[in-house]
Amino acid sequence: MLSSNIIGLFPYGFTVTSQILITFACSISTFIGITIIGFTVFKFDLIKFFIPSSVTNKPLKFFLILIEVLSYIIRPFSLGIRLFANMLAGHTLIYILASFTHSLALKFLF
Repeated sequence: MLSSNIIGLFPYGFTVTSQILITFACSISTFIGITIIGFTVFKFDLIKFFIPSSVTNKPLKFFLILIEVLSYIIRPFSLGIRLFANMLAGHTLIYILASFTHSLALKFLF
């Protein structure tokens, strides 16, 4: 990941993490790996992480577990979108600054 992003800093280099499918693939593969490691280390005690300990009301506990599981499943998609947006914003900022610098250089030097 680091080397592919550093390659994108050089002229005519391409940063692979500026593509949304690559960021989704990275986040989903990390999510699957963490879930597999969690089940191998904690067995079915991993499910206890979704159960809030402070809630004593049974119907409320059911909805909170549902919300926790849903947020756990949605997390890789939000991480993929965040990485893509950060890379796109960085590239856009560099383009804007380079264009501004180029236009200033043309105006004042020539």
